[in-house]
Amino acid sequence: MNLNNESVETLQIIYNKIYKNASELIEDGIILLEKDKYSRSYLCFQIALEELAKLPMINSIAFKVFNKEKVDWKTLNKRLRDHHKKIGNPY
Repeated sequence: MNLNNESVETLQIIYNKIYKNASELIEDGIILLEKDKYSRSYLCFQIALEELAKLPMINSIAFKVFNKEKVDWKTLNKRLRDHHKKIGNPY
């Protein structure tokens, strides 16, 4: 995913898709957990957490776009791909 000069409407669509993906990963993780596939289940949950960590980032950018504030798209794109940012501190 590479964002650049997106509208609030487009950011909302992206937000919803990320949320849906995270929800499905959690559902998959539960199914795997019930089948005693612990490592695979953990992987699904970890990826879901990283997806959920993107939501506050997208939300803050949407507010900036709405308020016509300057957005550093390059930094946002880097943070969306950085596992350490999503695991440790998503803000």
